[in-house]
Amino acid sequence: MKVLYFDSIMPESQNGGNIGFVRNLAMVRYVFGRENVYECSLHTPSGLQRLINYALDRSYYSCNINDRIISEAIACGPYDFIFLNGPLVYKYIKPFLANNPIVYLYCHNVDYDYYRNKYEHSKSAPDLFMSKYIKRMESYVVKKSALISTLNSRDAQSLKRWYNREADYILPIAMDDLGEESLNTCGSPSVYYGLFVGSAIAPNIEGLNWFFENVAPFTKGLQYKIVGSCCDYFRNQDLPSNVILEGGVDDLDSFYRNASFVICPIFSGSGMKTKTIEALRYGKTIIGTKEAFEGIDVNFDGVGLKSDNPEDHIKKILELDLKSLINEVSLSEFKDKFTYSVVFDKFKNIVSNYLQS
Repeated sequence: MKVLYFDSIMPESQNGGNIGFVRNLAMVRYVFGRENVYECSLHTPSGLQRLINYALDRSYYSCNINDRIISEAIACGPYDFIFLNGPLVYKYIKPFLANNPIVYLYCHNVDYDYYRNKYEHSKSAPDLFMSKYIKRMESYVVKKSALISTLNSRDAQSLKRWYNREADYILPIAMDDLGEESLNTCGSPSVYYGLFVGSAIAPNIEGLNWFFENVAPFTKGLQYKIVGSCCDYFRNQDLPSNVILEGGVDDLDSFYRNASFVICPIFSGSGMKTKTIEALRYGKTIIGTKEAFEGIDVNFDGVGLKSDNPEDHIKKILELDLKSLINEVSLSEFKDKFTYSVVFDKFKNIVSNYLQS
């Protein structure tokens, strides 16, 4: 089968999205063969161009450079199977549908939920306009898709709510297995610490504000290292003395390997939290909220903590053996449920079952 794979060229700061695209491309190549997959990577247009696209009801990605990329993809067709990373391609997929390909929609989240919630908080006209535009795109792509997967049952229920279409499968986030040797510490940690990794998006800022106010000041014998662009928001604020803002780093791997545990204080958002799966991948104890584990079915007591109660976070953190840098339960849960091999085989079965039906 000849496959058209749509993704977008994202800045490195959007780490979660990039991880999802890299994983999905590898997954599609695993099932169909690298030589049979045409990758169509679209650029994000300028802000002005996006406004024009919203007003004229075009694809989110519509612009001159992407028009050329689409033309090149059409010339290399036709395609038997189209893989979509979300709805933003919108009307760009129209010329590819004449051959009646199988369209597979992979929902990293339900985009309308995100923009609707954003409008409910801001009550701004631009956010209302954007939410309506997103819903048109999502509705169109859902209708054109023969197969749809979501990351969790909550997003599957949202699809049913907004578009009267159930997801066909739940397919979680996956990452490659680091291997036992790669989990060794990078020398002896000079100080034991809890780690948070994240960009400057609203759910991360909200969660860290909660943690800095309700947990960090009451665990003063511990240090918390905060990594990522989320640090920029807090630079000029008065933070607990045990919070260290590392900002962007060149070697994120060493921060994970030397961390005693990972904190995931997240209260909003959709889809699955990449940071939670990444912490499992490194075999880390995770001190998280309910939202941090949304759609992630693991042994929560063995992995760490799942609670929105700050007293629970404080108690659990103070009980931790900080010298134990590897949580075998976390590592086992990752290997059993979230490795490339496990999730790729699930996708392969999805495609095989559809073709045989």
